[in-house]
Order: sequence, then structure tokens, then C-alpha cells
Amino acid sequence: MQDPICRLTPRDHIRRDPMPMDRIFCEHGRIAPWVVRRRVALLARAVAEMEFRVRARHVAELPDLLRAFGRQAGRLGLLSLSFVAREAAACLATDDSVAFSALWARLEREAEAGLRPLRALIRAAL
Repeated sequence: MQDPICRLTPRDHIRRDPMPMDRIFCEHGRIAPWVVRRRVALLARAVAEMEFRVRARHVAELPDLLRAFGRQAGRLGLLSLSFVAREAAACLATDDSVAFSALWARLEREAEAGLRPLRALIRAAL
């Protein structure tokens, strides 16, 4: 008798720090939703640009882009997204393509899950 096939599904635990977002809203007041919207748009654009480079296999500049993306995500309090971006950059630096592939898939999932609530927050604040 064969063992049953078990399908593994990723369960990423999204970690956020609310303090950077609170700071943005305290410092910018009424224009804070626009500030956050711009930063979220820049993150989404960076993910799209990096995805294009990954698909085209133009990875020479990707470590720098990933580190910058990680810093930007950290400034919005998206801790797990920031961590994954830095780890993916480290994998590229060490030429570990298997680990990079796994981290890239995780980065895409976490970017989608991390940016979606911010869009809702912006809509609610407007």
C-alpha cells in the first residue's frame, strides 16, 4: 500500500510593526493617507520591476533593488516583507538559486498579503 501524498501549503506569518505607520499619521496629519499611498505604490512598483527582472533573468542589479525594497518595507512597518527581501538579496549574493527561488515565491506572497491591508487603510482614511 502506498503512502498518501501530502500537499504542503505555505503558511507565512506576516509580521507588522504599527509604530512606523502611527508615526507617519502623527507627523503628516491630514496628508498622511497620501503619503502612505505613495509609499505603497512605490513598493508595488518595485515588486513589479523585480518580477520583470526575475522572469527575464536579469538578476545583476536585483540584490541592490531587494535591499532598497527591504528598507522601504521596513519604513512602513512590514517586518516580514523586509526580512524576506534582505534574505533574498543574501541568497543572490551567495549564488544560492534554490533558496532564492523559495524566497522569491515567499516575497511575492507576503507582498500581496502585506500591501492589501494598507490599501484598505488608505481607503478608510480618505
